[in-house]
Amino acid sequence: MLADFPWSVARFKANKAYLGGEPVDRFLALGADYVGSHILPALRKSALEAIKQHRREGDRIVLLTGSIDLLVRPLTGRLGLDDAIAGRLEESGGRFTGRIIPPHPYGEGKAAALRDYAQTRGLDLQRASLYSDSWSDLPAFRLVGRSTVVNPSPRLARLAGQRGWTVARWVDV
Repeated sequence: MLADFPWSVARFKANKAYLGGEPVDRFLALGADYVGSHILPALRKSALEAIKQHRREGDRIVLLTGSIDLLVRPLTGRLGLDDAIAGRLEESGGRFTGRIIPPHPYGEGKAAALRDYAQTRGLDLQRASLYSDSWSDLPAFRLVGRSTVVNPSPRLARLAGQRGWTVARWVDV
């Protein structure tokens, strides 16, 4: 089984050993630069339009991702989002330890993080929307009232059809 191998997805998502000992401040600056130079230019116009539409409707916009917070924090700020739920890196003495603080927002962990976020803020998830292109986000999709699968695989598109979820094709860059 894949989980038995030392390089498994589960282990990779729980461990950022390559960052162990690196100074937090340096990587926060690198993360902000990377967001500006690589991530923002690659965002699809359709995604930006969806954010604008939710903003016009007065929705709270939260980025929910398994990506690490040193990239997510600057992206959230640059996009003018209300908040983010992301993987958090453990720090000690101004340096990263190389470990991710559990629970990691991936799969069931993403659903748990979403439930906790909503509960602590008094938010009704049945009034919430979720956009994703990943089968691993099924636990989170089940929690919200409006699910949109973006550029889904055939398998995810079939499930969206069965569940009455919206399918979005975002192909523009």
